[in-house]
This record gives sequence, structure tokens and C-alpha cells, in this order.
Amino acid sequence: MVCVHTVRSPERIWFMEYHWYEDYWDIPRRSPKGHVTGSGYYITGRLLKYKQPYIHTDQTAFLRTELFDMGYRIFLHYANGAVMEIKLGDNPQPVGPLTASSDLQSILFPDGHLKHPVTC
Repeated sequence: MVCVHTVRSPERIWFMEYHWYEDYWDIPRRSPKGHVTGSGYYITGRLLKYKQPYIHTDQTAFLRTELFDMGYRIFLHYANGAVMEIKLGDNPQPVGPLTASSDLQSILFPDGHLKHPVTC
């Protein structure tokens, strides 16, 4: 991965994506070349450890702001078909503003239930 700016720079060039799916059955079974499905905790952890550029998973344990520091863009795929990219800074509801110290688990799963986006 080649990055010409600092990790937190808005001009950063992104080459890696982390796709989280609410429903296991929504994870694509035939992914484009280079995209890998990590359907278990161990496999997803290994994919992150070795910096796999495109990860598709249903593991919530790895949804952290540290993914931004590792160079990942984060996409949330909801069961109702909505897809949302989250970034540091302002995000649409239900995520809202994120900082590097934000806890994605408590933002996305208050009271243990996933907050869904409003769809039109």
C-alpha cells in the first residue's frame, strides 16, 4: 500500500476496504478478484493481521476506529439493503460524528441492538 499523506489526512489515498454485513447470507459468495470473505472470528482476524485489502465479513468484534489507522475504508451493509460508508468526522444517522477515540460498538449497538438507518 502506498500512502503519500499521513494516516489522518483528508487527502489520504485509500486502497483497502472493510465491508461489514448485518446478515451472514448477504455476504457475496462470488467476490471480485482480491476480495476475501471472512465469515468467522479467527479468519477475519487473520485477514486483518495480514492486511488483506478487501474484506467482507459479519464479525462485529473488529468494527473499531483503529481500522481507519490501518488504512481501511469501512462500509456497513444492512439487512434491509442499505449500504453506508462511515468515516472520521460527520456521518449520516444512525452513526453520527466519529472521532479517533469513538467506540463503534456502543454507537452501532446501543442496548445490544443494531441501529438501522432511515431509508426512504
